[in-house]
Amino acid sequence: MEYKHNSYLVPLAKDLRNDMTKEERRLWYDFLKGYKPRFLRQKIIGNFILDFYCPKAKIAIELDGSQHYSDNGKEKDKKKENFLKEYDITTIHFSNLEIKQNFEGICRKIDISVKQSLTRASSGAPFAQGSLTNRKDKAMTKLDKLISRYPALEYCKTDIDAAKDAMLASYRAGGKILICGNGGSAADAEHISGELLKGFLDPRKMSAENEARFKAALGERSDEYIKKLQSGIPAIPLTSLSAALTAYSNDVDAEFMYAQLVFALGKTDDVLIAISTSGNSLNCVRAAETAKALGIKTLALTGERESRLSEICDITIRVPETETYKVQEYHLPVYHYLCAAVEEELFKNR
Repeated sequence: MEYKHNSYLVPLAKDLRNDMTKEERRLWYDFLKGYKPRFLRQKIIGNFILDFYCPKAKIAIELDGSQHYSDNGKEKDKKKENFLKEYDITTIHFSNLEIKQNFEGICRKIDISVKQSLTRASSGAPFAQGSLTNRKDKAMTKLDKLISRYPALEYCKTDIDAAKDAMLASYRAGGKILICGNGGSAADAEHISGELLKGFLDPRKMSAENEARFKAALGERSDEYIKKLQSGIPAIPLTSLSAALTAYSNDVDAEFMYAQLVFALGKTDDVLIAISTSGNSLNCVRAAETAKALGIKTLALTGERESRLSEICDITIRVPETETYKVQEYHLPVYHYLCAAVEEELFKNR
């Protein structure tokens, strides 16, 4: 669909181009001006002026100042978005505060959005879950499928793969996985252990060696055990050891409560998974430092920003968000992938 622009807006667009905010100037001169495919600034489409626009990807970027959060501002933004949708133009909003606090992360999000849009355009189909054919889907690895569903995780791909390898190496060496976190991340620690200690996507049939043990010990009664027991990956959510945690926190120091459990339970071939949306939770940091001292592999799940955990840990998966609940929304598919991929690798031939 062709679009026209209101010529009366040309002088205003020119004024806006000459009077960009500090955040607009930074985004333009430090990133968008040299970006390929090309972006335009203060582009007029219809009766609207877009802060930045990429014609090839059909993406508009709007930086929202305080006026955008009033009822009138929200109504105008909604009207603009609905108009642009008619021309298949996607609008992405960022606040000036986001540009100040997370400039590199915003640039990554723009880059991912452009690439996603170009992929959709080249395929001639909407970029959405289920758009791939069954044949392609079967050829994709589990990690490829994760990225296809959550394109923003593309820049975490190497670290996600390294985390999978670390978990596999631990199991094969006779190690276990220790997991810690706080609040929602504590619930995630429990969730991860639940997927590892029993079958997740696969029933994990008991090994032939263990079948023989049960038959030797229980005779005919072994059949039910062999049928119902599933092979597990040793995993301990440190969050669930409430008696030890509360006793230590009361008697010594809550900041070291996970460190104490790592010190008591950890062995060289183990892996510690520390989950913290900020990456700076002190009890998780102390646990990671203790693990490092003991020669235990350390893996962190955090948000996008660099943190204490990203400095300490061998592997850090920094998902591309900074707000707590949004970080947690990415942690779930990441650790589901890890559990599924490790399970498939270890038990696929049973």
